[in-house]
Amino acid sequence: MTSELLSPPGAMNIAGAKNVLGRRAWWRPNGRLITRIALVTGISGVVIALLFLAIGAPYIKRYETQRQLLHIDELISAVENTARIACFTSDQTLATEVARGLAANPAVAIVRIQTRDQLLVETAAQGGEREKNEIVRRELASPFDNRQVVGEVQLTLNNAYIFERAGAYSRFFGMLLIAELVVVMCCLVLVMLRQVVQPISQLAAGLQSIEGRVDKLLPLPEGHETSEIGDLSVAFNRMISGAADLLRRQQAMADEIAQSERRFRTLAENSPDIIVRFESDGTLVFANPASIRVAGLAVCQTSTG
Repeated sequence: MTSELLSPPGAMNIAGAKNVLGRRAWWRPNGRLITRIALVTGISGVVIALLFLAIGAPYIKRYETQRQLLHIDELISAVENTARIACFTSDQTLATEVARGLAANPAVAIVRIQTRDQLLVETAAQGGEREKNEIVRRELASPFDNRQVVGEVQLTLNNAYIFERAGAYSRFFGMLLIAELVVVMCCLVLVMLRQVVQPISQLAAGLQSIEGRVDKLLPLPEGHETSEIGDLSVAFNRMISGAADLLRRQQAMADEIAQSERRFRTLAENSPDIIVRFESDGTLVFANPASIRVAGLAVCQTSTG
């Protein structure tokens, strides 16, 4: 059975239709599958990253504030003994040295050391509005009696610095998250390209190569013997095989009808009996040679004229 017999005349040119549909610009969302996958995953990744940043920024700010408070508490503990001596002796010079050391930390805006009776030193390191910044206090006991309070050290935090650090951490984690999402997106696109787009392209090319033919089956995409792509290829092959069987049966029936007509014509033309056929209106449409010989010229003229 040849492809010419099985190809229906005037069949639609699928390749031409595919070429017409494939003229869309590559950047359009309704373009090629891999482009749509990249656009959707990219936009989704950016939205997810921004959402995580918006949710995580307050937690990062709170964490950085607590971390700075812990660090300042450690600084106070480091100079506490010296500050106790300064307050016990009311030594402003020693208190000033302690204050300068504490003020060297950029997270500290103001350092204040005072006894129970007087202010020994107040150092503004980074400035800032005192009433809006958090204040850390530590009571100072006597060097000789821990139950006797001789003074206090106060540290006013530099909220601007702390918030700037928190913002820097937020930006860093945001960039890290976006980079991670970009890597995941690229991996996803590559996997989709390798596992979905290429096999579908192979199926499309196979269908185009067997256009109008039923004597050729689609090759099974490599590595997709048990996947949905493989099931799709098997389904196409079953459909092609079913169409081939239907066309074979139709061709066999046409051949059988033609052969029966030839046998009937041969039998009728060589039969010695009179065989004629009339339409319902009496028109003679067939008369075998025997009927013409028996009936004479009038029948011959009727059959021919």
